Amino acid sequence: MHLEWIPSRTTTAVLLQTYTGTILVAINPYQVLPIYTADQINEYRDQKIGDKPPHIFAVADNAYHSMKRYGQDQCVVIRFVTDIVM
Repeated sequence: MHLEWIPSRTTTAVLLQTYTGTILVAINPYQVLPIYTADQINEYRDQKIGDKPPHIFAVADNAYHSMKRYGQDQCVVIRFVTDIVM
């Protein structure tokens, strides 16, 4: 299992993204990170899930290749939940 960590102001690191089976669990770090760039897209293109650290681009590429390989529709569900109390 790959775990991707980012520095945090309050702790040494924060778990950002991980897989549980074929499901990607991602936490919004509430800061701008350079993880959604064209370079990231290219890095995850044609890679199997689990070959690289967890990322939404890996899920998208896997869904695309499954659609092409099996000729069946694929679905990626993205759910945003927030419980920030100000």
